[in-house]
Amino acid sequence: MANLSAADKAAIKATADRLGLDPYSFGAILQQESGFRPNVWGGQGGKYYGLIQFGGPERQEAGLDPEKIKSGSYTIPEQLPAVERWLRGRGFETGMSPQKAYATILGGNPNANIYAEDSFGTTVAATTQKLLPGGELYKYSKGLLGPLDGYNTDVNRVSDPVPPTDPATTTNTTPPTDPDATRYQGLPEGVAYAAYDPSKYKLVENKTKSLRDNFVNNLKNQLLMNVLQNPFGGLF
Repeated sequence: MANLSAADKAAIKATADRLGLDPYSFGAILQQESGFRPNVWGGQGGKYYGLIQFGGPERQEAGLDPEKIKSGSYTIPEQLPAVERWLRGRGFETGMSPQKAYATILGGNPNANIYAEDSFGTTVAATTQKLLPGGELYKYSKGLLGPLDGYNTDVNRVSDPVPPTDPATTTNTTPPTDPDATRYQGLPEGVAYAAYDPSKYKLVENKTKSLRDNFVNNLKNQLLMNVLQNPFGGLF
């Protein structure tokens, strides 16, 4: 298990806070990519460096110091600003989900194909659950970081906005008879929602059939009552 200093933990939490991420999910991403080692080399051909395994062009984008890379002297607090800068430069915005953060790292932008494999066969879709509460990487991160000042997992945790259409967040394996059953599971009836459909990368809306039918029926009844009460409609 990695040995993190108080300064390391504080920097991880501060960066996660600015990115709008659960700090334990953010820590889970760092564990997945580098085991919290800011000077580790890995990836295909051992050509990727640092906390989120920057490639050569990405190291330049992030503004990493070539001399510190060469000497292997980066600390976690020193490298995290480059991580944050690179994520934002690639389109990640505060409040996006851990899945979006990992998609940015693995695929280059928040909307990268979550089913695309890297050189080791890793996909965002298969990793997402591990980054979320209850996942193995999340639990490891939480055990390593320990209690964080100002963070309560029961109060501060923001639910991951990955929609129910995402197979990585769907636990019901029974094929539904209604194709919309899983897509709109848990959403209030009669309310319109915009949900991300990863298979087509477009917005879809929740069913509003019951609300529409009720409105039409009420309108018909009201018109009928008006005709019965005033059959001439005030024309004569």
